[in-house]
Amino acid sequence: MKRIDYEKKTAEAAIALITDAVKGRGAGTEAIKLLISYAFDEMGLETILGDAVLRNTRSQHIMQKLGFEFTHEGEKFKHYRLQKTKEILLAGGCFWGVEKYMGLLPQVVETEVGFANGNGTNPTYEEVYTGTTGFAEVVRVVYKGGLEELLTQFYKIIDPTTKNRQAGDVGSHYRTGIYFLRSVDEPIIAKTLTELQKEYDAPVVVECLPLENYYKAEEYHQKYLDKNPEGYCHIPEEMYEEARNSVSLS
Repeated sequence: MKRIDYEKKTAEAAIALITDAVKGRGAGTEAIKLLISYAFDEMGLETILGDAVLRNTRSQHIMQKLGFEFTHEGEKFKHYRLQKTKEILLAGGCFWGVEKYMGLLPQVVETEVGFANGNGTNPTYEEVYTGTTGFAEVVRVVYKGGLEELLTQFYKIIDPTTKNRQAGDVGSHYRTGIYFLRSVDEPIIAKTLTELQKEYDAPVVVECLPLENYYKAEEYHQKYLDKNPEGYCHIPEEMYEEARNSVSLS
């Protein structure tokens, strides 16, 4: 390792390798792994930029092995970027439409629907639908880039001022919420909710809580609107088109 520089405003870290030091040495690779883990998990950084000397194929191999994506080539270095995939669980009413919308965003890698922060274990859809389990219908979103940008997109498809209801869907399982796995995400979520409140006269009632439990929904609910294009959805069709055409800023 030569250096790590980070700047909180952009939440990016730049890593330059001393290629002679890591060439042929497994310890060098392990050191980079530890630094990456610290940068993402302890410092809460979003992106790591790495350089590999053009003539040193070993250093380039290390970058690729560690998951760095090649971005461009300079006069002396090949430049790479690593964005850690992160998870967040979003409740926004019926999870069919929320999953379709979030899955169309360019920074989203994977989606899955399920039930979160309720009582009991392995609830069925029918049990959750009764509104007596405390579970919320959620979409588990695996994404790259910044959480703030992702939430800005999410807020476009919910009414954050209605409690236990979205459009015609009523019940505590249809509440809005953001359930986080990393403590570093909580202040980011709180900030976005404060900004969101400025857009409404009524109180914003979106939950912001640590994830307590999560259970995947039955398979027929996964990617439901892809399997059933004419299926019910409370989200306007034009929002899907907007998501398809959106460009991630991260």
